Amino acid sequence: MIWVGFAEISDNRKADEFQFALIPRIGSLVFVLANDENPDASCDVVLRSPYGSDLSEEAVPVPEMASVFHFVDELFRIPEDYTEGMVFVSCDREVAATGFSLFDGMFSAIPPAIFTPVPEPEPEPEPDPPQEPDSNQAPAPLTITGMTVNPQPAGNGRYFLDIQTEPRDAPLTNISTHVNPFGAGEFYGASLRLKYLCFRCSESHSGSAGGSIQTSAGDQRITGHFSVSC
Repeated sequence: MIWVGFAEISDNRKADEFQFALIPRIGSLVFVLANDENPDASCDVVLRSPYGSDLSEEAVPVPEMASVFHFVDELFRIPEDYTEGMVFVSCDREVAATGFSLFDGMFSAIPPAIFTPVPEPEPEPEPDPPQEPDSNQAPAPLTITGMTVNPQPAGNGRYFLDIQTEPRDAPLTNISTHVNPFGAGEFYGASLRLKYLCFRCSESHSGSAGGSIQTSAGDQRITGHFSVSC
């Protein structure tokens, strides 16, 4: 039996730099690059450690009006003690990209982080005369705007919780978690840099489970909630 699947890469995933989370214990990472323009695109793919140091690099061409895909563990020799890290992709022109994790014969989507270049600033007008700062003005609020709950490919009551914040580029400095009493389970992994947590349902529990996540950015705290079906 042959299984055929389709995945759409929307235009808003186009850029010239991408970064994928790589966690070998949850499956093999495969990334897809699509070039719907002329001419060919040339990309450099870099395997990085959790601390951002480059471990290995390979060149990957993306022909015009075509797409390519690569399994990371076929493109690189992953060290035996490699537990988590990143795959950084840099291209000489914009392409579209997405990723998948393959575990136990099942694929699960893993979208990349996209690096958007900062535009050149426009000339600033003449500044207004200085004014006394308003000591009562509160800083811009920091909130969790969304939390995407993605089941792991292997199932077994395991989930990824991807955190979206506003402002988007606010770095998280702390993550604390709480599991609701009615939902037996535990958190077993987190990444401040990539803004995700891993949640696992208790083997003896079935039904709804949920919890709350509190994160810190500077001196501000933000809280979000999630629910899953175990």
